Amino acid sequence: MSFVIPAGALRIAIGADGTPEMSITHFAAKVQMWPDWLEIALSRVADAKDARTRLKAASAASDDSAESGALAEEFQAAIQAISAGVFAVDAFYGVIADLVPVPEAIREARRRKRTGRATWVADTLGRATQMPNGTRRMMTEMLKQAYRLRDEAVHPPHRVDPYAVHPGLNQAVPRAYANYTLENAIGCVSWAAEAIMWVADHPRTRIVGLAEIAATTSTILHAIVDPHVTDDTDALWKAGAASSGTTRHSPAARRRS
Repeated sequence: MSFVIPAGALRIAIGADGTPEMSITHFAAKVQMWPDWLEIALSRVADAKDARTRLKAASAASDDSAESGALAEEFQAAIQAISAGVFAVDAFYGVIADLVPVPEAIREARRRKRTGRATWVADTLGRATQMPNGTRRMMTEMLKQAYRLRDEAVHPPHRVDPYAVHPGLNQAVPRAYANYTLENAIGCVSWAAEAIMWVADHPRTRIVGLAEIAATTSTILHAIVDPHVTDDTDALWKAGAASSGTTRHSPAARRRS
């Protein structure tokens, strides 16, 4: 949060004894909401993990009632984690968007084509950082998937979909329950944090004003994210790299580099 003295709020007057008197009539503030959304996302990922543990236990015990309840709890936690993760990266985009130059011809072409929000966000974050091309392509694709899941959560289509396999149960469930899972929650929230982290830790210093924002962002971001990075999450990142063929580093690994 940063406080601002708006135009006209600072007043200087001369007292009856000729002494100058200064007063501030009111303040304004600028609030960055991405840290709050990221904390919410990580909290809900933890809830999804807890629900998955109960889901597996109920499935092993053939307790249909408990299994159904745990499946619903994982679904609810994942849908909120994914949405909050997207809200976090979108809010951070709002912080830096005016600083990062994007050619007007590109902006106009996107407006004509009604290009989705995820492309705008991923491109701006990519331009703001010294991110390798392979990582940038991966980030763009993952953010598009996260935005798609967020959009379907916020504006859910009421349609008939085929069943899909839930990774925790290894059995068919309604597609929505297969989309909003622990795995997708971890993936979407990890990439939201990863995208912000690249700008925070590796900003393009030639962009005026970005280095100062990056320094503050890095301190806030790592205070939120680092306590959640475990061997399990490092393994998840490595598995993602192996399946994609792209060199990919976990937040912990890049923080140590």
